[in-house]
Amino acid sequence: QVAIIGGGPAGLTMAHALLKLPTGVEQVKVFEQKNESLPGIGGGIQINGGAAVLSRLGMRAKIAESCQPLRTILSRNVDGRELLKMSIARDRAAREALMVEGDIMAYLVMRDHLQSILSDDLPDGTVIYGKKLKDMQVGDAGSLCSFQDGTSEQFDLVIGCDGIKSRVRQEIVGQETKIYSGIRIIFSVAPAEGDSSRPADVQSDVHQWFGEGSYGFAATYGGGKGKKFDQVPPCLVLHPRPPSSLLRQFAYTSTDKRGDFVRRMKDKRMPQDLVRIVENADRFFDVGVYFHNPLVTWHKGSAVLLGDAAHAMPPFLGQGANQAMQDAYCLASNLAEIGKKHASLPDALKAYERRRKPPTTRIMLNSWILGNLETQTGLGASFRDNFFTATGALGERMWEEGGEDVGRGRKGRESTGRAREEWGEERGWQERMREGE
Repeated sequence: QVAIIGGGPAGLTMAHALLKLPTGVEQVKVFEQKNESLPGIGGGIQINGGAAVLSRLGMRAKIAESCQPLRTILSRNVDGRELLKMSIARDRAAREALMVEGDIMAYLVMRDHLQSILSDDLPDGTVIYGKKLKDMQVGDAGSLCSFQDGTSEQFDLVIGCDGIKSRVRQEIVGQETKIYSGIRIIFSVAPAEGDSSRPADVQSDVHQWFGEGSYGFAATYGGGKGKKFDQVPPCLVLHPRPPSSLLRQFAYTSTDKRGDFVRRMKDKRMPQDLVRIVENADRFFDVGVYFHNPLVTWHKGSAVLLGDAAHAMPPFLGQGANQAMQDAYCLASNLAEIGKKHASLPDALKAYERRRKPPTTRIMLNSWILGNLETQTGLGASFRDNFFTATGALGERMWEEGGEDVGRGRKGRESTGRAREEWGEERGWQERMREGE
């Protein structure tokens, strides 16, 4: 019997993996502290390596049907100079990491819709709402979970998928302080309808703009039932320390923030296309970006962490949800090897951590570096623009000269391997996942 604490994309993917792979798990319960799965809450996320995982768990058709395909990333500075254009279909590393039966698994989806896809496909009663974990007693043979409603249950394994403020992590790691990245994100979500929405011919593209100490992009996300939403995070503003108002994440749902939002965008010289989307938005968010020390242990006795609870990372590579989904598949695969490759539950948990910690740590560091590069000022901003221009030119030359053979040779293999890691996993991840590694 397994308890999953947290009913977000990480926890729901974990439930699917436990039930669909030959893990021997008899019962899965997902405990979510919210009282219900709330529609229209939160923003959008991109799924690529995570989409490939969901495809292997039998949800390929549902993902393709209702999520917005992601095909091109176009980067410019606020003066309109094109810096970089990346076609996912032309990128060899992306194709190799994300191709499943001829389709590239790269999509844009609203978080609430992704959670609906995942929860609707689970057996009735798997997800239990309004259950907030209060305390845990972790043992080698099982863990006792006590909830704020006064109930308690014993489980053979407890999996912490409860985010950066994880209660399960406190039990495994102890008290610790989250690390503030120095960056604040402000973003809005608007229905993709009417004259203010993005044109249909660019809805599979992410358009980025770099300004002085700021970065913004516009993207269109699938929201289910034929609905789409435009999302604009137009400002990433550096702070030497977190403002008191950002010590916890919160959302603006009232429109009185719209004027302040638009003013910030104009101060950073963001394009009018973004301003129009914000003026039509009905959701506004203001969050500080935090992350964890990823090198601490992820498991203790019969409890283990995955996703943000294990390795919360800045969002600048769009890999938080993707890495969480890959964690889930890897953990379930190792649990399926108990009695075969692994002698016991502790051996399986050690193998999972050993497999997942190196790539997630590298991606977290790369994301932090990228976020600081993208929000440079002065000479740093000039370096940033020239860096992305050179990167784009190099990529075009590799495509023109190498075609399908790009990546051969030592330097090519190293570059392709790094790109594949950030899209999803290292070389051969599909075969390794099938083998349960």
